[in-house]
Amino acid sequence: MRHKLHLILMMAFMAALTLPGCENDETTLPPKKPELRLSIISDISAQGGAFALDYTLENPLEDATEKVTASCDASWIKITSIEKDQIRFTVEKYIYKEGIEDRTTEITVNYANLQKKASLKQLCPEKSAEVSVPKLTLATLEDIPATGGKFYLKYTLENPVKEQSVKVSASCNASWVKISSVEEDKILFTVEEYFYKEEIEDRMTEIAVTYADLKETAPLKQIRPQKPQPAEPTFQIKILEVTPSTAKARCTPSDLETSYVFREMRKAHYEEFANDHALIEDDIKRFRQEDWYGNVGQISDHLVSGVQDDTFFISDSEPYYIIAYGLTADGTITSTTITKVEIIGLPRPVLTADWDNSRILPLEGGIFEVHYALENPIPGAEVTINPPRNTEWVHDFMIGENTITFTVDKNTTSEPGDAPRESYFTIDYPEVKECIAIIIKQEAPAAEMNFNIELVSLRPSEIKARCMPSDLSATYVFREINRQKYEQFASDTDLIQDDIFTFRQEDWYGNIGQISDHLVSGVQENTFYTNGFDKEYYIIAYGLKDDGTVTTTKISKILCTLPENPVITTDWDNNLLIPVEGGIYTINYTIKNPLAECDITADKQWGADWIEILSVTSSQITFKVSENIEATEDGLPRSSFISITYPDAISNAIAIVKQASPIKQK
Repeated sequence: MRHKLHLILMMAFMAALTLPGCENDETTLPPKKPELRLSIISDISAQGGAFALDYTLENPLEDATEKVTASCDASWIKITSIEKDQIRFTVEKYIYKEGIEDRTTEITVNYANLQKKASLKQLCPEKSAEVSVPKLTLATLEDIPATGGKFYLKYTLENPVKEQSVKVSASCNASWVKISSVEEDKILFTVEEYFYKEEIEDRMTEIAVTYADLKETAPLKQIRPQKPQPAEPTFQIKILEVTPSTAKARCTPSDLETSYVFREMRKAHYEEFANDHALIEDDIKRFRQEDWYGNVGQISDHLVSGVQDDTFFISDSEPYYIIAYGLTADGTITSTTITKVEIIGLPRPVLTADWDNSRILPLEGGIFEVHYALENPIPGAEVTINPPRNTEWVHDFMIGENTITFTVDKNTTSEPGDAPRESYFTIDYPEVKECIAIIIKQEAPAAEMNFNIELVSLRPSEIKARCMPSDLSATYVFREINRQKYEQFASDTDLIQDDIFTFRQEDWYGNIGQISDHLVSGVQENTFYTNGFDKEYYIIAYGLKDDGTVTTTKISKILCTLPENPVITTDWDNNLLIPVEGGIYTINYTIKNPLAECDITADKQWGADWIEILSVTSSQITFKVSENIEATEDGLPRSSFISITYPDAISNAIAIVKQASPIKQK
């Protein structure tokens, strides 16, 4: 019926073309006819299997109801699907029987009024051939977590068919499972995340895998999600400022309502804990400790919330952590880990000044200067002065880059002969361990000059002494005299006059002596050498000008009794004969009448390279003697010595070192 209707329409169309009409009418071309082409099907083995017939359809009709159809009269052929450019079908296995031959048939393809046929031949099975049947085996899928993700299903394929067009395919009806790809031995797929809802259960589906006429399924289960826990708070710690003793930091929690601990701790203390949880538990225990009055501590007293700025005290000598972790007032820990930032205090500033606190300023006063130095300065910090309290005579402080100047008034308040008046001010700088005290001493009006003589050190051969005159600008004599000679003078005046006479005596060349050559001024520290016989000496000082004017009525003096000379004693046997092989030896010694801050020394004889001094301690001298490898004609031992010396010792100790000579070979 459809073909007849089509023929009538075509005849009506041709008749219309013969009717007279307007000369300017345009000619309408008929639409192109559909064309259908089929590919050739290669001979199919007796094993059979799944195959495809490729086809091409050109100029299809606008009528969407027209479809490509296919059929086959042979019972051993089954059309499985018709796709856009391919007709899929299966061929049953051809079972061997006596006398059978190749079997043939046709697949008929129709479209509209078109029909095409594709010949098909299945080869006859051989009598002795062993038949291999394809086998598809799937692995067992483990339960999928609620988070989903990418997974794969392993499979094995045995005895695949020869036709390369037959492939393994996979599908799943669940919308939450998507097959990504099928590879040689596994099927890749993704599973969507399973979000929590009240009363949900594990969800189930299966993945279907097909090959030729085989189909296997693998059950798949996704575990239901657990009820989500509240999000763990996170903390951002920012260091705002660091000094040698403090660190200012800001903590910003992810949840401004959460309560948390924000504090500092030494890095070494942090590392004593096995883990963060142990540290937090220790904090909770400490927060709950009783105070001196038996009151139980409250965790809430140690908690903060929101954005917090805090200043923590640290040490400049070791690293610290600024830490934060979530904690509630009832002791519930809301952080699995501690957020921490390491800090190290800045090097502590070092402030020094070159002022001598024993310095005596002149009576007239004036402008004076203190030089200071600053190491490890802190940006923005400044040196400051704390002026003296209740002292009006020190004023007008000026701070420069490396100097401090100040004014001292003339001393009009002290009486003649008074001790120097005294005050002080301090130089300070942030973070220094202690400020510097600058002591201001100013002399009083002059009285008779006096001297402060101090003994610095005393040895049998020398005396070291320091003299500080009351008038630093005055000249004076500062010398030693043995006690016996001192006591020969009837008075201090006689001694001074004898000195003046001696100072003025002519030298060998007839030059008159000058008193000024024997005068000093200011604070003096001298070394005076003794004669080795007298044991008692006076260190004396008196005022004298270069014209011979005596400015003091008496001599200032201290008596010094010299210590006994040290004596060195050793246990070394000077007759000891060291064997040819040499070795390491020790000389034990003692010092009788030892001197403070003096050391013993040991020196070998010059040229004795076979002796090496190894060490000198407070009681032993260790030396090494090398092997004697050179024989002498007379066979006598070689000999040298070690000299042991000590300051002011009565005599040096000599250790004679003798070493046997090797026997000369004939």
